[in-house]
Amino acid sequence: MRIKHLIITRFNIQISRTREASPSEEWMHERLRLFATYCLPSVVAQTKRDFTWLLLLDEQTAEPLMQELQEMIAEHPFIRIRKTAATNDLTALYKQIAAEEKGNAGWLLTTRLDNDDCISFDFVECLRAGAEKAIENLQEEASDKTAERKCVFSYPTGCQLFEKTEVMLQLLQPNNHFISLLEPADGDARTVLDFDHREVEKMPTTLLRQEDIMWGEVVHGGNVLNGFTPHTPTKVVHVEKLPFPVDFNNYNNYRRNRRARVTMYLAYRWRSVKNLAKRIFGRK
Repeated sequence: MRIKHLIITRFNIQISRTREASPSEEWMHERLRLFATYCLPSVVAQTKRDFTWLLLLDEQTAEPLMQELQEMIAEHPFIRIRKTAATNDLTALYKQIAAEEKGNAGWLLTTRLDNDDCISFDFVECLRAGAEKAIENLQEEASDKTAERKCVFSYPTGCQLFEKTEVMLQLLQPNNHFISLLEPADGDARTVLDFDHREVEKMPTTLLRQEDIMWGEVVHGGNVLNGFTPHTPTKVVHVEKLPFPVDFNNYNNYRRNRRARVTMYLAYRWRSVKNLAKRIFGRK
């Protein structure tokens, strides 16, 4: 196999070194709902399925919750649950995943996907075409030992779905959290999870399908402040290649809920001020 493609979802593993406890069962129940409503349908409907989808779960996850997730994915053998222990060395974990999953492939392509978001039905097909082309270019440059033999792929255009207010707006964000990384499978492969997607401009990056909406970020009660983007264009969109209810494409919802968006914006700004104060004064 020339390329081994992994979509990786950190379902409930501890990714923060300061967090002492795993997510609550209440949090998990809500994430399972979002996963079943948006994330899972979008991946199952991919026009090209030559990939493996890894769901990384804390090994301490309650058995009933684990069973519920297993039942959701039982009919899809390309989806696998990988149980992981809590660790402060995430890089080691990602390197282990790369080493164990690459098989005989010469190149490893990894895509990050949160369990409450979704991707366009042709996301993988277009990505693989871009990766094949990139490999040709990287192989031509192989004689240059100083050349970076890695490439990041980004679909810069997506949308935000506000569940509570039933508003869906277009969003332009090249350094989004739906990026993919192509790297040689041998050696020091670490997967896309090993670097901050907000620093994507520091690596060679290819923008794909720049005009098309290729991903959807669901803004809900559990991430309403993190997900809200104050610079979101006020363009209401209709997206047929994402698993969103048709009712969410209603422009009247946006006009009717303008007050809600102003409230979210003010809450976002207040949170930004508090985070700035923490960085300046070192408070927790």
